[in-house]
Amino acid sequence: MNDEQPLLTLDIQAVNAFMAVIGVCVEETLQRVGITVQQDRYNVQLALHEIAVNIVNHAYAGRSDGRIRLSVYYAAESRCMTFELLDTGTGFDPNAVAEPDLDTLPEHGLGLMLAYSLMDRVEYTCAGTFNRWRMIKTFK
Repeated sequence: MNDEQPLLTLDIQAVNAFMAVIGVCVEETLQRVGITVQQDRYNVQLALHEIAVNIVNHAYAGRSDGRIRLSVYYAAESRCMTFELLDTGTGFDPNAVAEPDLDTLPEHGLGLMLAYSLMDRVEYTCAGTFNRWRMIKTFK
């Protein structure tokens, strides 16, 4: 975990119906710290949404008893934000996930690719009972 105090901490039930809550809270947080470029805000929200939905659908496999904890950290001097998503679902190896074939326009399997392409850095760790996604974005 990050040693600093988060700007935002959100703990929600890991069900698809609550995924929009993440977007609303992150949008407000981005606006409050002065991230004014709409495309930047959209990209961050999309990356977080894709990972959160993967947690719901894969780590918890649709179970309704799971939780997702989001923490958002901001370093004002570098305009760098760190987003951490924690869950206690089933872990996995992101390196074992095949890259999608974009020539076939797949309906599923684009979430990881999107997160990696929209954020500056994406890290996944599984330690004990926790899975942690750490995504970093520096704004111009």
